[in-house]
Amino acid sequence: EIIFYDILIDNIVNNFENQDDVVYSLYGSNNGGYIKKNIFPNIKTYIASNIKLKPHEKQTYTMNITFLKTDKDQSNNLNKTISSDIRIVESNIKEYYKKGTLLEKVLTSYEVNSESKNTNINGIYYTNNSIDGKRIFYFKGDNTLNNNVVFSGYCFKILRTDENMGLRLVYSGNYENGSCNFDKILDVSNFNDNNNYNAYVGYMYGSASSNNYNDEHKNVNSSKIKLFLDNWYINNLSKYSNMISDSYYCNNRKTSSFKYNSTLYGMNGYTNNNTGYMSFKNISIDGSPTFNCYNVSDRFSIKLKNSNNALNYPVGLLTADEISIIGTDSYLNTNNDYWTMTPAYYNGNYAYNYVVSNKALVARNVVEKYAVRPVITLKSDVKYESGDGSIKTPYIIK
Repeated sequence: EIIFYDILIDNIVNNFENQDDVVYSLYGSNNGGYIKKNIFPNIKTYIASNIKLKPHEKQTYTMNITFLKTDKDQSNNLNKTISSDIRIVESNIKEYYKKGTLLEKVLTSYEVNSESKNTNINGIYYTNNSIDGKRIFYFKGDNTLNNNVVFSGYCFKILRTDENMGLRLVYSGNYENGSCNFDKILDVSNFNDNNNYNAYVGYMYGSASSNNYNDEHKNVNSSKIKLFLDNWYINNLSKYSNMISDSYYCNNRKTSSFKYNSTLYGMNGYTNNNTGYMSFKNISIDGSPTFNCYNVSDRFSIKLKNSNNALNYPVGLLTADEISIIGTDSYLNTNNDYWTMTPAYYNGNYAYNYVVSNKALVARNVVEKYAVRPVITLKSDVKYESGDGSIKTPYIIK
């Protein structure tokens, strides 16, 4: 009999000064669980899930735990401890959804795969590489995936679940003649009207040309693209607000130092200092994107715990990390270049954020104009009515 199991880290002690400094990787044989690199958790976490084990099959594991900053002063970590138990438990995917919901229909439409080295297969995968180590299910593959849903008269692609099991959707065009036309775009916009300070990588921003990071990136002023999205939500989705969930939308402004195209980027993040932002290092240099959002101030929501509570409306954009994990040459590909919500760097003159262009993630000046693809999150209890999720017969919800 085939069984499915989860790998759980429990009874954790992790009191390092900066817990982001300790990461782990997991490698399983015979299609066992696989995690490329993730921050070692400090709470009970399922690190790999729904792993298939056939009769008489043997899977063995290697886990590597790495302390990243070995070239730095370590005095603040003297006498610190990291320890945990690792347990194997039976999987139970049914605990994640209610009967009759769109979430049930989605999660049972494909065999759910643990993150693995072979991620080129169309289907649903899941990871705990997320905020607070919570489990996330995500679609990966091309336009033959059954992840199309009609909502408010528009077509959306189901991207993933969020940390509270809401279904995250990205706008994908008009619903015409009973089918989705996903090449239609809403409009184009610049990300911000100005580009000459670090502030303008922000979905919201504070006082440009400040003398410190916090004032520069305080969530006071709305970006041009946020105003666009807020207006679109008011005009098109406000009457469906009882079906839309509050959720985290990440504008990852955590800074990181790196060298790119012979330019050194530092970690100041204010005024016109050369500054690198973490997602650029993770994606374009290290190849380690994540669903996590490190700074609470960068987690945009209306009123969720451990977020900035800066939104008036539950709408945002795709992140570059989401796109990197799922793939630019995937169901997220369109004939139009479009903005993400993710900062790349400030090069001493101009602010750059990520754009999807020609099946690639590229850094573009924030004053340039590209397509806007709103992202919303449906509540986990939204009811399924009909459809198989294909482009020709998208999911219809009640």
